[in-house]
Amino acid sequence: MKSVKVYGVGDTIEKAKEDALLKLEKDYSSVEYEIIQMPAKKGLFGLFGALEAKVRAIALYDEGVNVKDFLQNIVEKFEIENLSIEQKETENGIVFDINGDNLGAMIGYRGETLNAIQYLTGLVANKEKEAFCKVTINAGDYRDKRDKAIENVARKNALRALRIRRNVYLEPMNSYERRIVHTVVQEIDGVKSWSEGEKRNRHAVIGLDNSKKAPKIDENNHSLYEKIN
Repeated sequence: MKSVKVYGVGDTIEKAKEDALLKLEKDYSSVEYEIIQMPAKKGLFGLFGALEAKVRAIALYDEGVNVKDFLQNIVEKFEIENLSIEQKETENGIVFDINGDNLGAMIGYRGETLNAIQYLTGLVANKEKEAFCKVTINAGDYRDKRDKAIENVARKNALRALRIRRNVYLEPMNSYERRIVHTVVQEIDGVKSWSEGEKRNRHAVIGLDNSKKAPKIDENNHSLYEKIN
């Protein structure tokens, strides 16, 4: 939410409020008023003219309103049945939860279409904004399933790197997915990860961490097996 303050004046408090409203945009979600000056027929000691009422109006704007309209227009092109879009605000951005039947086309191969929609929506949300607004778009339970799949891939390949004693190269991923890999690998002794490649070919690499003693791989007691099986 963002707030805007304006002042209004008039012969009465109500007219001062109306004057303030004329100075605001039309898509505010709520307005609060603070009386700065009460109207009076005469000024100090009756020597001056009447005093006008003065109010300060504080309008709250939901930054996600126009963004949601933009997102709605895109999503409707996929002709999703029983479509619903819910909006939630977080400390640093907006989260949109999209639900409906047959979301596959909107999600795309490995979430590429969904990521593109999220990127475009983020551009709209941050247009002419001083503070960055992070936009996250969820489609059904796809994000949760994809995150868990990447975590599993990271663990399996960390185990493989320990077993073969060589670097393991993962498929290209976006920055968000690579961060998941790096987070998982950091929790496993004996391995480390980093990113290589450019643009669409950028991928995570998992290799041995020579600064730490690599654990002995044993299917009977290694914790990695418990996590991935």
